[in-house]
Amino acid sequence: KIPSKISVFAWRLIEDRLPTRMNLHRRQVQLQDLRCPFCREAVEETSHLFFHCVFIQPILWESMSWRYWWMAVTWAIWKSRNRVMFSNAEFDANRLFDEAVF
Repeated sequence: KIPSKISVFAWRLIEDRLPTRMNLHRRQVQLQDLRCPFCREAVEETSHLFFHCVFIQPILWESMSWRYWWMAVTWAIWKSRNRVMFSNAEFDANRLFDEAVF
């Protein structure tokens, strides 16, 4: 079972509700610097921090299992979407999960 603080973190990540520097700035929090604390080049937005930062990208793609998991899940989502769009199928979360865990 995933600890609740990790579940809450994941929800906040997906909803772009983490207190990144850009999100704090949008809420009128005064900050001297909006740049990413790692690369110091781009504004610290959620997508940058977790996916686009030049310091983070090598870590994300280092693990082959992570890469395969991500590709399998996104492919299963795409196939499910196409079944709903083009075959008038109902969304089936169990089937999507089964396909993603090849």
